[in-house]
Amino acid sequence: MKKILLALNIILFTALHLQSEEFISTKSENFNFLHHENLNIDKILEYCETYNKLIDKELKLSKKMDSKRDIYILNDKESFNKYLDQLTIPERDDYIFLKYSSGNSRIIIYSSELILFSSLSYYLTLQYFQFFGQGTPFWFSSGVATYFQDNENIKINNDKMMTLIKSSNYKNKIFTTVTGQVNSDPKNYLNWIVFDYLLHATNKEHNRLFWDSLSIIKYEEPEMIDSAITSRFKEFDLDNILLNYANEIKTFSEFMAEGISFYNKSEFDNSLNSFLEATKISEKNYSPFYYIAACYSNLKMYNEAYSNFSKALDLGAPEDLVYYSIGVNFFNSKDYLISKKYLNKIENSEYKIKAESLIDEISKL
Repeated sequence: MKKILLALNIILFTALHLQSEEFISTKSENFNFLHHENLNIDKILEYCETYNKLIDKELKLSKKMDSKRDIYILNDKESFNKYLDQLTIPERDDYIFLKYSSGNSRIIIYSSELILFSSLSYYLTLQYFQFFGQGTPFWFSSGVATYFQDNENIKINNDKMMTLIKSSNYKNKIFTTVTGQVNSDPKNYLNWIVFDYLLHATNKEHNRLFWDSLSIIKYEEPEMIDSAITSRFKEFDLDNILLNYANEIKTFSEFMAEGISFYNKSEFDNSLNSFLEATKISEKNYSPFYYIAACYSNLKMYNEAYSNFSKALDLGAPEDLVYYSIGVNFFNSKDYLISKKYLNKIENSEYKIKAESLIDEISKL
């Protein structure tokens, strides 16, 4: 008995030591930040409050509370790992959310030049549900958190999710997997598409399923929320609808493959449309811009071609490939001086021989 009491005292001492000696408290409107004294948390504080306004505007679950949500901020990854070790939690690559039955849960993060705001927004949403909607089933709060995370790169994030869904073994039973009607551990990307569909559904009954669930969370007793939402969702069978919804949404890779297929068949108008759709998903990938330029060049729209070749070059396309393509573009438009200018830029590559051959042809004109 003495050994057990001693162990409990050690754990209690460790917890008190971590909270009282290592951290100071900085309070904002909605959060209590516990951090080391020498740590500037202004950027994190601002982000948390901004994101909280965004999520509350969408979900409208907040109510007046006496307490604030706790966020622990460690100086760096090393101190983060050390802190988790003291809490007997395995080392992690990103942040962590500790859920307590009291509702006063904590997020633990570390400061870095590359703060993982995507992960932070995910855990802020989980904490929001735990604070204002205690009793919400995890698959619901996790699905909403996944849907709203990474808002700055929403198109790229959604494309990654859709790519994972299309290769998933559960794509034929997404809805029953997410809502716990089959024995599996649903992945975030499966959660994501359920809520992406519900929030955009033209079927009003399906759309209301989400908003009715929020009403349950806001007004139902905590011990009734889980069963009430789960029962409501189980009234629907959306597996086939979600599969069709996923199949209708093309990914960046699918648009690129489609565009290249059209290009190889010399269907340049169709090819151009596919590559333009790809740029809507990823504006910083040079590949679609290069092919857009090639399409314009084949359609004899040489100025548009040059503009997009330049864009591809700015985004990191191989220089010699682009210089050769621009040279060919201006050769076909009969702007031979400009063509030679770019062909002469090519150095020590497979395009050098091709460029020299084209320059010889220009000199004979």
